[in-house]
Amino acid sequence: MHIISAHEPAERVAPPESAWPEALRIDPDDARKLGVRNGDKLQIESRRGKIALRVWVTDRAQPGMVFVPFFDENALINVLTVDDPKSLSAAGQPDYKICAVRLKKA
Repeated sequence: MHIISAHEPAERVAPPESAWPEALRIDPDDARKLGVRNGDKLQIESRRGKIALRVWVTDRAQPGMVFVPFFDENALINVLTVDDPKSLSAAGQPDYKICAVRLKKA
């Protein structure tokens, strides 16, 4: 899995995201493979650290990638990402906004 972290200023908020703005967004097929549903917690781990967040299953997430907004102080996703923005990733984001992660049910 890869994680993408960005601010979503124009996103329309709808449940369950309104209840958990820090939720990790994940593709329905990926969620099914991990055995998680909306509201469950996943541990997200990179070589830089790990955190646990609630899950928001959405078809807006790309298969094989998860998305976590970085605006919420309760979801310190930046501790997991690269801090060397020398190039753009395959997702078209600076490297400090994307990194490889391992997911497991928390």
